[in-house]
Amino acid sequence: INEHKEENKLIEKDLIYHIISDICKGLKEIHNKKLIHRDLKPDNLFLTKDLKVKIGDFGIAKELNNGNEYAKTQTGTMLYMAPEIINGEKYNNKVDIWALGCIIHELCTLNFCFESKSINGLVDKIVKSNHEKIDINIYGNDLQNLINSLLNIDYKKRPTVEEILKIINKYFTIAIMKQLRSTISRR
Repeated sequence: INEHKEENKLIEKDLIYHIISDICKGLKEIHNKKLIHRDLKPDNLFLTKDLKVKIGDFGIAKELNNGNEYAKTQTGTMLYMAPEIINGEKYNNKVDIWALGCIIHELCTLNFCFESKSINGLVDKIVKSNHEKIDINIYGNDLQNLINSLLNIDYKKRPTVEEILKIINKYFTIAIMKQLRSTISRR
């Protein structure tokens, strides 16, 4: 993100979808182990030379004993913190889904999803999910809709990692089909 920001060059749509896919695959493993990362942010994502994304820094991760358990500790990085954490409410692994929405938004805009000159202003924007829209002329409505669903104030309405992966797979399937049609039509 910082390199693209310095070069004033947006990140390519296909690369963003690839990054989302890798993050989701990692989150799926984490959530299947009944863990909540609780501090998912770009600084805790590592890009390998072959463009694989690895999730790191599990210092404040929380293990839930069963699928119905919730956490309540206010922890994490505020810029990626879900409204339920800020409001001191119980929460589950859907806080990681919220953080993913913030990350995707940042990948598309090269700016934080929620920005304000004051802490109170930032809190107000987060709890209302008041974020700028991405450029749909570059990234399309599907990516904006995905961000909107991840940044739903009601955590019960946020998609699961599996549902996000279905959206990503659909994107890549359509892209491959377009490429095949183009190749066939040139023959």
